[in-house]
Amino acid sequence: VQVARPLNEVDESLRRIGLFLLAIAAGGVVIAAGLGLVVARAALMPVRELTETVERVSETQDLSERIEVAGNDELSRLAASFNGMLGALAESTRAQRQLVADASHELRTPLTSVRTNIEVLASDRMLPPEDRARLLSDVVEQLGEMTTLISELIELAHAEQMTVEHE
Repeated sequence: VQVARPLNEVDESLRRIGLFLLAIAAGGVVIAAGLGLVVARAALMPVRELTETVERVSETQDLSERIEVAGNDELSRLAASFNGMLGALAESTRAQRQLVADASHELRTPLTSVRTNIEVLASDRMLPPEDRARLLSDVVEQLGEMTTLISELIELAHAEQMTVEHE
């Protein structure tokens, strides 16, 4: 005995199950995308903070800015290296300012003396020949000191520009 029955009910059930599975799959994709976005943002937060700090330092030239270092991962090591680099740059800038201040002081002193001696020599006063010779000798000596100081500064500038070959 064979019984034939229309499959409309089964087709309708399969269609509803198919729509239900499609809705569940779409929901799963949306949830997975949302969770992936949250995880990606959390994972990239240290990179964003590092980038913002670098941009701030670049914009403001404030070498005292530092990045908080937490953990032992690669980003933490990068942040620590960046903090070390900022410290070295700050020290280099401080040393450069000190050098400029010292050099300007060292140059100002003989320049003032040379100016004073030349003004005395150029004045209308009659100086005894031995005083005049002593003043001229002082001017020449002070010019020699300034020449030496300027030569040392130039050597120092050239030494800083030379690149050292790393091994």
